[in-house]
Amino acid sequence: MARLSRADRKRINARPNSAMPDIDVPASYVSPVVEVAASTEPKTLRTTRRVGKLTADTINYTAEYAVIGHDLRRIGFWGTLLMVAVIALSFSGLV
Repeated sequence: MARLSRADRKRINARPNSAMPDIDVPASYVSPVVEVAASTEPKTLRTTRRVGKLTADTINYTAEYAVIGHDLRRIGFWGTLLMVAVIALSFSGLV
């Protein structure tokens, strides 16, 4: 026999079997209803909280900034030198 669908299981658990003649329930079917013992103590929320968040260590970028500064000065020097060469060649009439 085919397995019962979720909707069929809900209908079987919601109503008594005698009220539902259209669905034949296999004899081996066991209702998944689980009884939970009632506790006399109310459930409490978790009282322990994390004191601090994990933070990453700060990274010292001074070495990288020194390298970047050196590269920018070199680019500025060569860019200025090339611009002067272009202007000099345009006024010289060679190009």
